[in-house]
Amino acid sequence: NNISGINLGNINEDFIKDIKNGKASIKIYNKGKIFNEQTLVATAPIIKTDLYSGKKALVGATLAVRGMPYLKNIQNDIVGIVIYTQGIVWLIAFIISFILTRQITSPVKKMRNAAKSIAAGNFKERIPITSNDEIGQLAESFNSMTESLRELETMRSSFVSDVSHELRTPMTIISGFVEGIIDGT
Repeated sequence: NNISGINLGNINEDFIKDIKNGKASIKIYNKGKIFNEQTLVATAPIIKTDLYSGKKALVGATLAVRGMPYLKNIQNDIVGIVIYTQGIVWLIAFIISFILTRQITSPVKKMRNAAKSIAAGNFKERIPITSNDEIGQLAESFNSMTESLRELETMRSSFVSDVSHELRTPMTIISGFVEGIIDGT
């Protein structure tokens, strides 16, 4: 009736009923007459089964006793490990998202800089195509647009040059006649 200083007679009768019925039980006892601290008590029946007849018989019971302060320390350790692990996971997630964000925004920044260069009149600007995804397709379209703009600018320059030349010849003749009229020739 007395195991490790615990008077088993003071333990709840429900434990004994559960053991006799073949059930395991767990109960928390507050600090008091049985234990000098809050304590978790678990019991489980030990049942022997006859191999030939299959008949089961209660042989005894196991009793596990542990003070709650000890269990709370384990619980605190587990919470600490979970928080520490969660911090590491968040750090890894932040690093991965930072790297992925840089991979996505880098081509967009290149396109923005190329667009500024083209707006300033540099039609030789091209964006390197490094992928086949939407960003790569956008870079390809951007380069195609830049090539079209360069061709249009070349045609515009050629047109202005031709018009200027064609207008200059008659203007030179008219200017010569006007000078002659003014000189009285």
